[in-house]
Amino acid sequence: MDKILSAAAELFLQEGFDRASVASIAKLAGASKETLYSRFSTKEELFEAVIARKTDILLQQFSRVLVQKQSVESVLKMYGSNLLDFMLLPEMQRLNRTLISAAPQFPELAGKFWRLCPQREQDQLAEYLKLQVDCGALKLTDTAKGAELFFSLCLGQFLSHAYLLVRKPPNAAERKRHIRTAVDMFLAAYANRQVKSMA
Repeated sequence: MDKILSAAAELFLQEGFDRASVASIAKLAGASKETLYSRFSTKEELFEAVIARKTDILLQQFSRVLVQKQSVESVLKMYGSNLLDFMLLPEMQRLNRTLISAAPQFPELAGKFWRLCPQREQDQLAEYLKLQVDCGALKLTDTAKGAELFFSLCLGQFLSHAYLLVRKPPNAAERKRHIRTAVDMFLAAYANRQVKSMA
């Protein structure tokens, strides 16, 4: 299974969803087309499995950050840094471009990706924010909207620049400075300064 998913991910990202054939994926994985189809009935189902595998790894990483017993500010800085670093990975950029190109023909794939990755990540962050609201560390009436706004603050225009290849990715110092500003802006709006935050 791992070989099939790894081969599929490699070809999907290199060639795009349309051009990556099941035969090529099976050959790269050292398996037969019959073996592949016995596990995944369609190429769309295989693509969905690739996305799910990658996003599970990401969500596990974010989960560890969100449960640490540190201040809200520290946790959000770590979370924001992880988010920005992940979204700017060359592999993630290729995956996003593949999805964008496939979306008109296979809109359900884009929808599944949104539910498997960005929406799950935002839901997870919203749960953390709710815990902080419940303990009095944050003043936020809509934690889902708060998570959405925090994502936007952290990602800024970097993704648009990366998709269009109009600017080099920010270096480590630039990313750190950007995330610090994003967290400061978020907490300026929603932090309860009179209560000590808890993770």
